Amino acid sequence: MTELPRVYAFKVPPEWIDYNGHMGDFAYNIVFSRAGDGLYELFGLDPEYRQKTHCTIYTLETRTGFYRECKLGDELFVDCQVLDADEKRVHMFLRMYRNDTHDLVAVQEALIMHMRREASSPPAGTAMPHAMFEGLMALKKEHERFPRPAETERRIGIRRKTPASSN
Repeated sequence: MTELPRVYAFKVPPEWIDYNGHMGDFAYNIVFSRAGDGLYELFGLDPEYRQKTHCTIYTLETRTGFYRECKLGDELFVDCQVLDADEKRVHMFLRMYRNDTHDLVAVQEALIMHMRREASSPPAGTAMPHAMFEGLMALKKEHERFPRPAETERRIGIRRKTPASSN
């Protein structure tokens, strides 16, 4: 494998354009959510699996970085790097690119959990089927040769210049 798997591709629709005339921040999260679904679909977590097993995935935490604006009709794709995984969770890093120039548009770090949903009880984390887990672990191992994204080390906050560095 020479590159990360593309897990979602799309064209920016009119309903994703906000009052500033570009793709709204809410739409980036829709895209990254669908990309997370796309990763799991590679290993069998599709609508039929959800229906048959009452299992799905829930997002536990995300952090999104926005680098470039997207406009109506832009064609984009998302790839995925698996950073870590256990029997229930996957820590992933998603990158969104322009299809034509491959310019990086946005990134998202996410922690996703495999969940069981039963009508008689609240949703609860549950182990993935063995084949799904093994597939994700193989992908994680493959992705270990890629550098860890620098964005995973950053913190949110206001950076202030110190008096010595303001010259």
